[in-house]
Amino acid sequence: TKPLRDPSHKSYMPREHYPLECYPPFASGCAFLLSRDIVAYLVANRHWLRDYRLIDVGIGIWLYPLQITPLNDDRVRPYRPLPLYRSD
Repeated sequence: TKPLRDPSHKSYMPREHYPLECYPPFASGCAFLLSRDIVAYLVANRHWLRDYRLIDVGIGIWLYPLQITPLNDDRVRPYRPLPLYRSD
């Protein structure tokens, strides 16, 4: 997925927050299942992990250096491509 660079978009990602042209793999949905060791890593490193507007993308960015590949499980939330919002 490419970052949306339009400031008027709700999923806007400024280049200064994420300069690359493509996001790392990330889980999409309203809930995440994380192991205790991953939570411990996030807590221990919370001071240097950037706060992203998009939590799905943020978790993917935070875990990418650890070579953790997220899984989107259709039994939990069927994947729906963006955009999820429709004005009608």
